[in-house]
Amino acid sequence: MSYQSAETWKYDVYMSFRSETRYPFCSYLYQAFRMAGIHAYTDDTESRTGGELTYTVIQAIEASRVSVVVLSQGYSRSRWCLEELAKIMECRSSIRRQTVIPVFYRDDPADVGHQRGPFVKAFRSHRNGFSDESERIDAWRTALNQAANLPGFEISINKDESEVIRNIVEHVTKLLVSEELFITKHPVGVQSRMEEVIQQLHSHTSPDGIVLTGIWGMGGVGKTTIAKAVYNQIRYSFDRPMFLPNIREMWEKNKLVFLQEQLLNFICKAGVQVQSIASGVAKLKEKLCQEKVLIVLDDVTNIYQLNALCGSREWFGPGSVIIITTRDRRLLHMIGVDHVYQVTKMDSEESLELFRRNAFTQATPQEFDRVETDVVACCGGLPLALVTIGCQLFGKTIDEWEIVLGGLKRRPHPGVHDVLKRSYDGLNDEQQREIFLDIASFCVGMERSEALQTLSDAFGIPLDEISFLQEQSLIEFDDQDMVRMHPLLRDMGTQIVRELSQTQAQERKYDVFVSFRGGDTRSGFTSHLHTYLQNAALTVFKDDDDVDGLQRGERISMALLKAIGLSACSVVVLSTHYANSKWCLQELENIMVCHRTKGQLVFPVFLGVHPADVRYQRKESAFGKAFESLINGKRPVEADKVQRWKTDLFEVSSFSGKTVTDSRSIGQALQYREPGFYSRICHWLMSCCIPNNESFESSTLTNEAEDIKRIVEDVTRLLDKTEMSIARHPVGVESRVKKVIEESNILKVIEESNIQGRTKDVLTIGINGMGGIGKTTIVKAIYNQIGRKFEARSFLQDIRKTWQQDNGNVSLQQRLLEDIFRGTRIEIHNIDSGKQILKDKLKGKKVFIVLDDVTDLDQLDALCGSGEWCGPGSILIITTRNNDLLKVCKHTFSEQEMKLEPAECLELFSWHAFRKPWPPEATDESLIELSEEIVKYCSRLPLALEVLGSNLFNCGIEVWNTTLERLKSIPPDGVLEKLQISYDGLRNKDEKEIFLDIVCFFIGMDRNEVIQILNSCGLDAEYGINLLKERNLVTVDKNNMLGMHDLVRDMGRAIIREQSPKLEERGRLWYHQTETETETKTKTKTKTETQFSVLKLLKIQEEEGEKLKKVTGLSLKLPTTNSFCLSEKTFKTMPKLRLLQLASVESNGKFKNLSRYLKWMSWHGFPLKHTPMDCFESDTISIELENSKLEVLWKEPPMKMLPPIK
Repeated sequence: MSYQSAETWKYDVYMSFRSETRYPFCSYLYQAFRMAGIHAYTDDTESRTGGELTYTVIQAIEASRVSVVVLSQGYSRSRWCLEELAKIMECRSSIRRQTVIPVFYRDDPADVGHQRGPFVKAFRSHRNGFSDESERIDAWRTALNQAANLPGFEISINKDESEVIRNIVEHVTKLLVSEELFITKHPVGVQSRMEEVIQQLHSHTSPDGIVLTGIWGMGGVGKTTIAKAVYNQIRYSFDRPMFLPNIREMWEKNKLVFLQEQLLNFICKAGVQVQSIASGVAKLKEKLCQEKVLIVLDDVTNIYQLNALCGSREWFGPGSVIIITTRDRRLLHMIGVDHVYQVTKMDSEESLELFRRNAFTQATPQEFDRVETDVVACCGGLPLALVTIGCQLFGKTIDEWEIVLGGLKRRPHPGVHDVLKRSYDGLNDEQQREIFLDIASFCVGMERSEALQTLSDAFGIPLDEISFLQEQSLIEFDDQDMVRMHPLLRDMGTQIVRELSQTQAQERKYDVFVSFRGGDTRSGFTSHLHTYLQNAALTVFKDDDDVDGLQRGERISMALLKAIGLSACSVVVLSTHYANSKWCLQELENIMVCHRTKGQLVFPVFLGVHPADVRYQRKESAFGKAFESLINGKRPVEADKVQRWKTDLFEVSSFSGKTVTDSRSIGQALQYREPGFYSRICHWLMSCCIPNNESFESSTLTNEAEDIKRIVEDVTRLLDKTEMSIARHPVGVESRVKKVIEESNILKVIEESNIQGRTKDVLTIGINGMGGIGKTTIVKAIYNQIGRKFEARSFLQDIRKTWQQDNGNVSLQQRLLEDIFRGTRIEIHNIDSGKQILKDKLKGKKVFIVLDDVTDLDQLDALCGSGEWCGPGSILIITTRNNDLLKVCKHTFSEQEMKLEPAECLELFSWHAFRKPWPPEATDESLIELSEEIVKYCSRLPLALEVLGSNLFNCGIEVWNTTLERLKSIPPDGVLEKLQISYDGLRNKDEKEIFLDIVCFFIGMDRNEVIQILNSCGLDAEYGINLLKERNLVTVDKNNMLGMHDLVRDMGRAIIREQSPKLEERGRLWYHQTETETETKTKTKTKTETQFSVLKLLKIQEEEGEKLKKVTGLSLKLPTTNSFCLSEKTFKTMPKLRLLQLASVESNGKFKNLSRYLKWMSWHGFPLKHTPMDCFESDTISIELENSKLEVLWKEPPMKMLPPIK
């Protein structure tokens, strides 16, 4: 049994004709088909040029039972028509065996078959115009010859066209009545299920009876396939058999009236027109009651559809059979069906057979055995998945299979996901959807009563109110009354949650979630931990404070599970009996899910247990015995859940946490059994200064209180460490992170460093490659994944850029010092003192440091002594574009190793171009091919894929074609030129102006401030910046600062340079100390960029009194030793200046000629002690004078009202 929607007959007739016969003949023929209840497809395009058929037309031809070809004298002159005919004849000879009816419209069949008469000239023209396509032309001749030899209809000049139309319609009607429905290419398992349905029908069929039966099951399980097989088998017993496919789709297109018309006209053989649903209902009741009919209503989704098409059994004549396929069993009960046949998933043998038939033409090659088994397992016995994924893998290599398998383990296949998600989308309201997602996330494997009680607590609904999910095939209950859900439905739920978390990120409600075993620690250790955390000003979730009446060990509250997701950090108190509570382990399972998907912090506390006992659940340990008693108790736990718990316990025990000695062993002399009692009594005595407290073993007995204090300090420190933001769609990141971690033995180094003296080395890793390949994204993900295993860590981003700024090297040293030693403040005054401080401080400390975008060895030496200053077990990762720096690294990864695979490139591109991981299946086939071509020309560069994909989102096919042609003309290494395509795709001049202004002046500035400045320049900045953000041309960080990838910035500056080879003819000028300017002097004063810097241009213009009439923006960022001075003469040369950005520039104190259009002036290191009055212009909205030498605002009080500025 299989499910493949592409095999369904969507149309009864496809009409192929030349435009010369559209009016009136073909239009009358189309209307006659419609009146007869025949669903005909006709291409409404008036002018069809070229020879390439659109994907829509190809789909329509393949989905039609009959093709009617109107062969007129002009037919052969159209390459489009000939391509249509060739495709039609191909479908006729395929397995589908479609019927073709030629209509010779004022043409002789012999002329058509042998291409005589008007056909000679047409084909001579084709030969001359397309001499290199002889094979295609031969195919056209063959198609015409085959069509001419088929039985059809002839229309001469004097023949009555209306009579011929009646004959054609009658002939097609007979064909449709006698033709079987196409089932599927590989009908595995269909026969047995069809026989079971027919047996149900026979058990209640009587000469006068009417049978209503339902075929029910989840999406993709094969309901339509079985219904078609039943229809073909029994239709001969009925006068009027009718199969109505895709009712849900027709309903969504508001075509329910059309379905009523189709049903009436086909069964009653009368030209009936329906004006409304109500009138259609009346006519169906009137017409059908005398007929013995077989009607199959496929994919029904609501009661309105049933009421409109088969309101009740009284509508139909004796002996009628009505079959309804649906995902919602409630609809079948509402209509009063006699039987419900539930379609179940395939067993393992059927699954393997169906998959193999789609993935291979012969037996499975031996090397595919393992991966084939894994892929079939991922399909969960669902025919839709087996067919869809099998077809996708057909003809692929074993490496490509592995990539697809890896993708299936991360997220559901998009084609399968879209079909299954219809059930989720069809739920009545948000609460029902929320319940489904909660069950998918938390309740699978629970007993029915526990799951119902949990959901009732969470949503306040009656205990029987989740039956709707069972009725819609979204959940089921097994023989042990446990909640079950198909793995692909659960994966769909997880994917929906993941998507919702990306698009609707919730604010953190709690700082800390505490997970603990109540009987072990509630009134002792945990209560004090909770108090200490609260005293540290942290918001803590603790169940007895937040969930009324929750009894741990009896049931788990959904509110409690949700609180895990709303917490920034989970503290897991692992006590002896923690592993004996399935609710504690369920809690831990969800904590680890949040850790993996959201980067949530996890801090384990080993209370009276050894971390190794938790990690391996050693049977001789108390913790291991508790775990064994749970999983092998009266009600054994499922094997897959046990394995998940073992994985979670192993992982949580590897985190950096705190081991706390259970003080009961010390306090036994007092015969008190509460953990921690004795130590707290001692601590209390000491705090009260009771005499002779020295007689107690205070150094030992106060350990628990001190441990709690240290735990709170560690958690507070962890919460201060913000996770690095990863890419919006991190395609391929996970596999490369895994590669770096595994091949560098990072986890081994961490594990050995936790054992005293096992490692003395510092692990240094280098990742090399050009800008834009994703180096920074990969190391951010590594940082998030392993950073918490270290006592201190630091991520220094954009070192190359920061190093070039004034005092940038010292600021980087300061940042590193503050990251590693939080809460301390040591001032670094210069780079040499910074080296000594860092060397002294880092010595012996186990740290994790990431140095991003390093350009030379001096930077490594200044920040960490190339790793030599760090303590044993430390890890240093650097990213660089400089191959020479890799010499200091123990493990290196090249650009080629980090590049995306072709399939990953297509996925990343699709996320930005379609907002889906692959081009949608319903899209134009040419768009899919264009996607693959564009990806190929992006040289596997993630930045280019993101920028171009975002640029093409929601664009027409013409834009896609233009983009591809541009890409083809650019050399493979022309990265900036490829990025410029996105800039050229901006709709208007204002959007481009905003982009170029940001490139030159506003990177690193507050977004709101930039909007205000650019709005004053007459630009719609808020809309423009949002658009640029959508197109991945700018970024906005969590602090609302504008950013931009270096390559995008370089592309923008290249565009400005290309505006003119002469500096004075450009609209924006900039000079930064980090840019190299040619200082060559020549005898002439030709002011080209290759001969003069911006500074020299300004001096020359000032001396000659010439104006820079096109300059609207100027940015000069000079070294602090600079002596360049701006005077009123310099300002006079720029009368249209609106944006001015200066750093370390001198002034003579005169601003008389400052442009009256100036909107923004930023002068870092303003050199004057007071501001001259002529420095303010009436239209200026923002003046920034950071690090200035100002002593007073004005030397003299202003004589006039100053304009308001920001």
